[in-house]
Amino acid sequence: PDKALPLRTRFDFDPSRADAPLRLRDLRIASITGSADCELQAGGAFKLHLNGEIAPPSLDRVLGEWWVSLWQMMLIRENPYAIIDVESHWGAMTSVTKGRVLLNRFDFLGAPFRHVEISIDADPKHTFIGLHRLSGGDSEADGSIDGSASWDWSKPLALAGPVVRLEGNLQPWIAARCAGKEFGEALRGLSLPVDRRFALLLTPGAKGPDIKTSIECAGAFSAWGVSGKSLQADTENIEGGLRVRAKLGLAEGEARLTLDGDPLHETKVALALKGCDPAQVGQLLNDLSGTQSKDTPVPAKAATAGKLDLDFAGRLDLEKPRLLKGLGHYSLTDPELKKVRLLGGISKVLEVFGVGATTYELSQAKGSFGCVGGRVYFPDLAVTGPQARLDLAGEIDLQASTLDFEGDFSLPRKAGFNPLDLINLNRALVSLTKIKVNGPISKPETSAIPTMKDIIKSQKNSSLGKIPDGMQE
Repeated sequence: PDKALPLRTRFDFDPSRADAPLRLRDLRIASITGSADCELQAGGAFKLHLNGEIAPPSLDRVLGEWWVSLWQMMLIRENPYAIIDVESHWGAMTSVTKGRVLLNRFDFLGAPFRHVEISIDADPKHTFIGLHRLSGGDSEADGSIDGSASWDWSKPLALAGPVVRLEGNLQPWIAARCAGKEFGEALRGLSLPVDRRFALLLTPGAKGPDIKTSIECAGAFSAWGVSGKSLQADTENIEGGLRVRAKLGLAEGEARLTLDGDPLHETKVALALKGCDPAQVGQLLNDLSGTQSKDTPVPAKAATAGKLDLDFAGRLDLEKPRLLKGLGHYSLTDPELKKVRLLGGISKVLEVFGVGATTYELSQAKGSFGCVGGRVYFPDLAVTGPQARLDLAGEIDLQASTLDFEGDFSLPRKAGFNPLDLINLNRALVSLTKIKVNGPISKPETSAIPTMKDIIKSQKNSSLGKIPDGMQE
């Protein structure tokens, strides 16, 4: 549009002809060819037919506001090929336009796309743009969508449009790019199978466009190397960021996740797990902590009888995930809990005292926890069974990947007096056992043999595991 280019055409001019006294045929300017029928007086009518490779700004003054708005949503790397028919009047900012546009290699609403065919149907009252086979991402595996963008020119300009509706099987990371490049790249680790369904609705608002999306996937999928199934997720932009609601099958159970705020910085987070396999949840936390590559495949897990329920609410900065802040509680039921080598070896130590050969089963664990400053505090971890109890308090340093726990293993008192209990050293020692676990999370050291000093005067750290003041408010 900013260059002077030669125009070649054949013309037929007849001033006595009332209908289009000037007719141009075989019109050619740069890569554009076409024809035109024109009246010559000010405000006179004209009909224009164009086809070829077109730089969109070159038609801004011909097609008007909807054309400008359409291309403002796009970052093009190749000029589109268009077939356009326009009926208007000289000097008018509106027209009746119909056409088709083919476009490759471009960004739409900030998301990358490979190809689209655009249909155009515009008049002074409404403009409708059809988006056909809008193919996203880097390859066919990233999916495609169909949809539309429309304007209602009876409304104030800020609210006239566009209203964008899209639906198809686009991968989530491409859709997330509509909310921001960094957010989209962060979701590349979420890969959904071909049965995925994606929908987007964009509507104009007083403070900018409102964007809502939904994603559904009935089958199995992979999230950063962790297997899941039956995903349902909805997003909408809110003041200060984005709201995300997700429900999915995870680790043989169900997970619900809510995010409110800036998805790449500090956001409110709520997580609920129900009936999940604790071993698989542990693997997920290990992966997200960065201890192994996101691209590393996760080995298949054998089915276990353990079930974990967990609820957590707080704040999370995804740039510093280990500095999350919040409170939660958990409940674990596993009939083979003592065989899991809880916290790196407590069960093995208990078996030294003969617990493994008795009926002192540990089958449940529950308690609360708090996260702040890169540490997780466990004030009341209770591991229980029908005839035994292990009470622990401790902390995990998420930045140093270390833990420090202390506690007591106890057995219930028997009714009545049995002189043989006085010489049952095994039971007496077990009842006096002080459990200490510390060191790296991956390989902590466990000690449990009571010393005379421990028996006479407990050395338990009373502040260990205590959630800092103010967190409970």
